[in-house]
Amino acid sequence: MAIGARRAHLSVAGLLAALWVASAAASTWSDDFSSGRLDPAWWQRTSDGDFRIKSVEVVPSGADAGFRLRIEADTRGTRDDTFKHLGIASRYAIPLGPGARMQIRMDCGPPANGSHLAGSIVLSPHATTGDPGATADWLSIGYVGIPPGRNARLLVIARVKGVVRTLFEGVWPDANRQGRLVERAKIDVAWRGTSLEIRENGRLVHTVAAADAPCGSAHVYLQFASHSHFPARAVHFDSVRVGREATTRRRGAFRRRRSATPGRGRSHAPREEATMARNCHARFRRRFVEQRKSVSECVDQPWHAIPFGQDAVDSRRRL
Repeated sequence: MAIGARRAHLSVAGLLAALWVASAAASTWSDDFSSGRLDPAWWQRTSDGDFRIKSVEVVPSGADAGFRLRIEADTRGTRDDTFKHLGIASRYAIPLGPGARMQIRMDCGPPANGSHLAGSIVLSPHATTGDPGATADWLSIGYVGIPPGRNARLLVIARVKGVVRTLFEGVWPDANRQGRLVERAKIDVAWRGTSLEIRENGRLVHTVAAADAPCGSAHVYLQFASHSHFPARAVHFDSVRVGREATTRRRGAFRRRRSATPGRGRSHAPREEATMARNCHARFRRRFVEQRKSVSECVDQPWHAIPFGQDAVDSRRRL
């Protein structure tokens, strides 16, 4: 085979391997804010409305070792006709859809007064530095305060092509009108086939048709909302994880298959070019096997996530 053709095969194989690793790093990630700061390469602050004081910072978690995101606002003396929104948004859209799973750990306080207070996770294919609820498509999962005390209720709302639908609010207000005390919560969202499952602290809360909510690629928004004339109140987020459901692929699954004919060795393509291409792909797979362990060997894990932030960036630079 000509040297030029061999180089072309090597280049194509290298490009495919690089794209595979880069796309995996971009589509699966996690952040527990352990660096003690908000990573500007991955997050940007969002704000909509007028505030007396507002703050979006990573702070020590207090009871536990580590850090968490605090979104806090004081709305005393602000306009009556506005609902204020504050938070952060992922700079990149994350592929979701069938097989995807997301987990958010959050802490709603509880506040001294939860009236007109909300803390939520919003998924939207649209990027904005304002209120993601003003975009045409989104899915919101979070807690809404019930006046006049410290209680809240879980609320799931979706907007598709401008049409807003309430997907879950329990049986409120017909029953449990007073809500419940909500402190730390773990919210799991899983896309399984044509269904979207929502769990709270491991308990299945609701299942809806995936078509009822935008579930392609979406930006992740961690949001705080409050009406006017309230002293400083805060919502905390401990971690964000986005990944895929566990696969059944086992080690060595990418090796070349042997011929099905008894007594014969490895199968060979009739043309030298095809054989060269297969060999190139095999070499590049071996080269990146260490980088792919967290992706291809997840049999015993409920789901996986490639390191968020600088580690994921460095894995692409080494290509």
